Amino acid sequence: MDTRIIQLLARKLSGEATAEELAELDELLTRNPEGVYYAELIGQLWDEGKMRAPMDTDILYMKHIARHRPDFRGLGKLSVKPVIETEERLIETGELRDEPFQRPPLEGHGRRYWVGWAGVAAAVIITLGYFLYHGSAIKVPVAVAEKDRDYWLQQLDRLARPVLYHLAQDDLKKSMPVVLSLRTDDAVSRTRASYLEAFGRVLAGVAPWLEGEGGSAKEVALRNQYRAWALDAIRHATDTAAADHMAWDSPEQALVDAAFFAYALVRCPWLWEHLDTVGRRHVVEALVSTRKIRPGFNNWILFSGIIEAFFCQYGLPWDEMRVDYAIRQMEQWYVGDGLYSDGPKFHDDYYNSYVIHPFLTTITDIVYKKNGGYAAMLERFRQRDERYALIQERLINTDGSYPVLGRSVVYRGAVFQHLADMAWKKRLPVQLKPAQVRCALTAVLRRTMEAPSTYTKEGWLNIGVYGSQPGQADIYNTTGSLYLCSAILLPLGLPDTDEFWSGAAEPWTAQKIWSGQDVSGDHSID
Repeated sequence: MDTRIIQLLARKLSGEATAEELAELDELLTRNPEGVYYAELIGQLWDEGKMRAPMDTDILYMKHIARHRPDFRGLGKLSVKPVIETEERLIETGELRDEPFQRPPLEGHGRRYWVGWAGVAAAVIITLGYFLYHGSAIKVPVAVAEKDRDYWLQQLDRLARPVLYHLAQDDLKKSMPVVLSLRTDDAVSRTRASYLEAFGRVLAGVAPWLEGEGGSAKEVALRNQYRAWALDAIRHATDTAAADHMAWDSPEQALVDAAFFAYALVRCPWLWEHLDTVGRRHVVEALVSTRKIRPGFNNWILFSGIIEAFFCQYGLPWDEMRVDYAIRQMEQWYVGDGLYSDGPKFHDDYYNSYVIHPFLTTITDIVYKKNGGYAAMLERFRQRDERYALIQERLINTDGSYPVLGRSVVYRGAVFQHLADMAWKKRLPVQLKPAQVRCALTAVLRRTMEAPSTYTKEGWLNIGVYGSQPGQADIYNTTGSLYLCSAILLPLGLPDTDEFWSGAAEPWTAQKIWSGQDVSGDHSID
């Protein structure tokens, strides 16, 4: 039986199913008629268990046979008379409606077999359903059928394939539907920018994996395919003669996603190294053209900064003033305990993870390697990075959910880009074991990407945090901007032999606390 049926049945029986989940269950049972019988049987057991203590299994068994009398005819060992008498009595008392369901015959109709099977099935349905829905239980850190890395690769493929495949074919603009926020501020410019949003963001998320080597034969083949798609996608996005040539110098949103594209090339030197001379020239021209866009006085200064850092990393002419301005201004916006304000005023959202921490430290790292600059500031940045990684890990609830607050929440798992980035760079604070971070991020991935209606029937992301929730969008959100959720996948850049992937499953902080384990207290920094 489909595990999704088990999951939804458990939700229905416990009274937690939403209307959307109930509709999904009905649809699955229609497609899988064999599941109807088992669903009805377990539902009957569940209801009897709530009404009687202890359960009268004799009556329940006779009710079961009475409902399915046609299926039992011809069985020599079964007396039909008591079945008929029981059915008539149950109908008279109202315990059984005279509306028998039509179900496939049940094999093995002995009472002992039936009671044993039903009891085991009920336990399995409810227990397995709970684990399937919640992803993990407090006392069991991970309850998955496949290896975590395999699961992450499946998610990467499902997420990135439509964008990179179609752009590699030079038909992304024809294929990708652009859905705008219900409150969009400019439909024309937002639509125009959406394609670069999807490309730059998804490439930034999968870049570390593209840079990596090794893995199973299946993973190597998948990486090779994505490398080829990525190179073709870059060529089409930057070639003015291509159908999918992107808008790099306008509207203003282009600066944001040109920055994510530049960040992808910073994270994956393999891509830059394997571009031909013409391809590299087109990339440089596209990124230089963004200099005409003046960044907002907020985290956007880091977008200009990362583009110049890209030039710096690859020995190209770069604007040191744009970089210096970004670094020093962000230092002025530090508010304490590992957090920066996004502009002059602090906002309680996830932009410290979406942009500030990863971009700021990466920019400073590149310049430091180039000329040794900002050494003292870099040390402070790294201490703050560790503190914010600790905060992020504690935000992940026992079931992989997390507080949904502030703007841009439809970026889903990108809420934890900083934690993922720290894991990939092997800079996690000593308090966090790599395996526990893997388990925590896997729970988030499951929670945000397995929700019903996360994707359209054609495979594109829907706006939302948990499934399709268009009301969650801010005025600037589009289909393309959603692909920042790929940032949670950064640790795929680590080899499968790294302790992040090879370490035994570990409970994360919320699981430890809410299962009664003693955990060290949390402490702020200056």
